[in-house]
Amino acid sequence: RHTLFTPCNNNCLSLQFKEQRNENTCGPVAVRHGLLLGGLYLSEAALSAHFQTQDEDGTDGPTIQKALKSLGFEVTLEGKKRRETTDNFLKRMDCYLREGAFLLACIYNGEHWVCLGALKRERIWGVDSFGVGWSPELNFTAWTADDFDGQEWGDEVLLVKPDKHKDYFKSWLPARQILLHMPLDVSSRSGTFLNQLNEACVFLNDEEYSYSELNLYLKKGVQLSLDMEAPDAGSVAVEYFRSGKIETDTVAIRCLKGDAPGTAASVPIIITRGDQLVGFQLN
Repeated sequence: RHTLFTPCNNNCLSLQFKEQRNENTCGPVAVRHGLLLGGLYLSEAALSAHFQTQDEDGTDGPTIQKALKSLGFEVTLEGKKRRETTDNFLKRMDCYLREGAFLLACIYNGEHWVCLGALKRERIWGVDSFGVGWSPELNFTAWTADDFDGQEWGDEVLLVKPDKHKDYFKSWLPARQILLHMPLDVSSRSGTFLNQLNEACVFLNDEEYSYSELNLYLKKGVQLSLDMEAPDAGSVAVEYFRSGKIETDTVAIRCLKGDAPGTAASVPIIITRGDQLVGFQLN
């Protein structure tokens, strides 16, 4: 069984990106992260069982291909062409990434699987479930072509196309930048509802006012609440942008790690499509 998240009612998807539980489940976890990019959730345990991951041997490429095909995905092994540079190979793969696909690369000479989801600013962005230096810590990667070659990826990747899930993955493309911790193409439009939401968060952050909660009201009766009195709450920032051919704004609300403007932000606590917002209220 799996859970489908939708861009208009999910406020916890970004928190589902997690490090792998043991050193042999990098394959299922890399796949899990790829599915999350399309709003599809399956647990590490469920994927490990489906892939029949062995405690000692891990999961090989053919097994991942077969398992993903059974879940409704199209999977092909893609390698560099003769005399093709890594930079050009990644640009060729970018055509598929922009349509909702993701890549699975087995780095360190076939020892470890990672998920790659976007190419931007001449960097391939992805998720490494076992961190840097083989420590049990999640790591969001931003490799240049040379950096990627340094990971010893074997000049081939598994290209995973959504196939039966195509429309669903496309609807999640605007959120991919946020989920992969990429620089956002933010567009501010004064006088709009989204700009008013941004101004509301200014009041929420201001200690001179007594506001402590932001309620967002979405279509179909969905309501999301942000409690500023929670122990880990901080200043709030609202970002919204458009990506590619998607004509709908994506809204991300983040808690900042500090009080100064431009301070580094945590993963979004709320991600929603702008056309799903119908109102908000400060309490």
